[in-house]
Amino acid sequence: MMSIIKINSKKISGFRPTNSRFVLALFWIMILFQLTMFKHIWVIRGPARFFNLVSLLMVSVYAAHFISSHRFNKNVWNFYILPGLFVFFGIFLNIALNSVRDLKVMNYFGMMLPWAVYLAMPSLLKNNTCDSETLWRYFYYFMLAVVSLGLLEYFWIFSREPLLRIIFTPGGEFLAGSFSILYPLQGGSPGSRFYACFGEPGSLAMFLLPAALYAYYHKKYIGLVVFIAGLYFSKSFGGIIGVAVIIPLIFFLATNKRRIHLFIAVLVLILASSVLVMNYGGKILSVYEERVKFRNVRGDTFKNTMKNLATIIVNNPIGFKFEGKSASASKSKDYYGSNFRPGNALQMGGISAFLGYIFILGVSLMVAFLSIMRKGLSLEEKVVFCSLIVLFPFIFQREAVWDSAIFAFLFAPSIIRFLQSRDNVHRR
Repeated sequence: MMSIIKINSKKISGFRPTNSRFVLALFWIMILFQLTMFKHIWVIRGPARFFNLVSLLMVSVYAAHFISSHRFNKNVWNFYILPGLFVFFGIFLNIALNSVRDLKVMNYFGMMLPWAVYLAMPSLLKNNTCDSETLWRYFYYFMLAVVSLGLLEYFWIFSREPLLRIIFTPGGEFLAGSFSILYPLQGGSPGSRFYACFGEPGSLAMFLLPAALYAYYHKKYIGLVVFIAGLYFSKSFGGIIGVAVIIPLIFFLATNKRRIHLFIAVLVLILASSVLVMNYGGKILSVYEERVKFRNVRGDTFKNTMKNLATIIVNNPIGFKFEGKSASASKSKDYYGSNFRPGNALQMGGISAFLGYIFILGVSLMVAFLSIMRKGLSLEEKVVFCSLIVLFPFIFQREAVWDSAIFAFLFAPSIIRFLQSRDNVHRR
């Protein structure tokens, strides 16, 4: 039965959708003002806040209108929309209640924008106003441009007298060029890890992995070489794990038969990679990074969060308190860091956001593994479902693709189409 399922959007709707101006504007606003550090590099924080606020209001109203007034596929509602509502309203409630105490906390409403886009995606697809295949192409060329410019600037900095300036961000101080940032070492000299325009080398690696998969499957080998270079200079342990997972996945999809023992081998590799990240990432990375200090807190964050989960929920059922400039979670005895993303959802939106986030992760992996067992995947499906598996270990760092609007624009459409197709099969 699995082999006859057709998920491609053109086969479901009868014609290929197109991206509306609304979708394209949202896509580039998300990339420029939320995904990257350009608002800090180019000192455009004011316009960034304005566009983020307007986008949040527009997308939230759009999603609320269509969710309340239109009927959706049963699977899409149960396995996609409902858990997204849990996350959205959990975070909204916590920020809203804290805003009554301190109006400056309202700045945190920007965290809800990716989840508003997530909830709007089923309606955008239903109205044929979102073409994810085209958005993937735009994302590829964007990554190619910023990584290429970043690498050129990177080599220029270390080969000549660098002209860098200090910028202040919520993540700390950085040295900024025109298109990229670097971490300042003691004494003010730039660190050797490659950031490009992203807030962390790990975040850069996280977005490079799906871009590299896109380049591979679309035979864009120059872009693939650029992305591999970016991964190498980022010195990201998550990037190393990702490459180690990508290789067997590519071979697995290349086989004519989806053999169960190969499937199990891939699954075991994913689980083993996650264990490595949690427990040994710091030790391995300290060797790989040479003189760059790295503190291994990912394993402790996960273990302490899960060990004390009941206590955290009882003490903070709607999430941790916020302050005007930063979350006050670090002042709580129940705070164990933000490197475990479901735990971070618990801090931001309480039990509601935690359950919704866990469910979304589970659905994403389930859809990915079931899909790679099928034959006849489109190029977009290969990129999406392989990427979801490869990116899973990144839930043990400070940012995961599920926390960004990129998940809604690039990954969610394939998940939604899969859920729709499964419901259609059961009705036959």
